[in-house]
Amino acid sequence: MLGIVLGGAVIKNCQLSLRQAASMCIVCMGLCVLFDIPLLFMGCPTQRIAGLDASGRYVQLYVDRVLLFLALIVEELVNFSRCNCIRVNEALGYAKPGGCGSRCSEFLVPFVTLACISGFVASIAHTPAFVMILRSVKPEDKSFAIGLQFLMTRVAAWLPAPVLYGSIIDTTCLLWLRRCDTRASCRYYNHTQFRQRFMALQLMFEISGFLCFCIVYLLFWRKEKQALELGIIPESQSPA
Repeated sequence: MLGIVLGGAVIKNCQLSLRQAASMCIVCMGLCVLFDIPLLFMGCPTQRIAGLDASGRYVQLYVDRVLLFLALIVEELVNFSRCNCIRVNEALGYAKPGGCGSRCSEFLVPFVTLACISGFVASIAHTPAFVMILRSVKPEDKSFAIGLQFLMTRVAAWLPAPVLYGSIIDTTCLLWLRRCDTRASCRYYNHTQFRQRFMALQLMFEISGFLCFCIVYLLFWRKEKQALELGIIPESQSPA
């Protein structure tokens, strides 16, 4: 919200032309990509779970002569003794069901900070992009252009985005909860793959937006050059 207001204030006070507005969008999206790239490498590693290997397959564990597949599934047990996968002074150890917790918290504040800055910078480009749409069409077509923009935004972005992101997230699941022989919710994710695939998809969209604004800038520059050759003041040079 603040970024949208700031973008509108810059357009109004600086009297940017269409080509300058396109340049502003290019700079904002470029900075957004730069802020998001470090997020690919900032995160905690996936914890090891007894009975579950990195590929998501079950590993047999023997506890008190009982074959167990995964300690997390047997929730009614309080603890496990004589675990062959846990050695304490060469003796069989014990374990409790549930997660071990994570002491990896040093990346939380930097990750959230960079993500917020990236979102703020990207939102600054919203108003210049909207202004370019309004000033690139005839006055009688402005209402149609706005309606078409909102239609394309919802059809091409808002509707498929939850499905696309959900599908990407599902590919990082290590352990699925099954009910009645059907796959239900995910109980444990691969943290590294979750972060990298989620941010990679985000970066793909941001880079696509950056390239689109570059194409728009080149189109405005070409139109301006042709207009100058004809001795006409092009619309792309007139202030917003």
